[in-house]
Amino acid sequence: MITPLTSIIGVWAFYLVAVPVFATVFAAYALQKTSGKQTTYLQPVRIVELTHQGSGNVAALTLSFTHARYAQAFANANKEEVVRGVLVVREGHEPLGSKRA
Repeated sequence: MITPLTSIIGVWAFYLVAVPVFATVFAAYALQKTSGKQTTYLQPVRIVELTHQGSGNVAALTLSFTHARYAQAFANANKEEVVRGVLVVREGHEPLGSKRA
């Protein structure tokens, strides 16, 4: 007579699967390391200033990136907006509430 696995181990079947999977995912995330001067795998961006006109139309946007190369690549990809002054790209985050001259 063949008995299904769940009838042998009962409710513990969920824990026998869920706990090792959760531990593996948590360990993989916790052990990730960035390479070189990279601060993170993500490219955090902060909206420093936003000027809008009318009902939700953006007139100007200032962004601050933590990673200088990513900021430069973003500015290069949006050259027209940067030249028109609609988009300002900064490198490095400033303390919240501070203003650059």
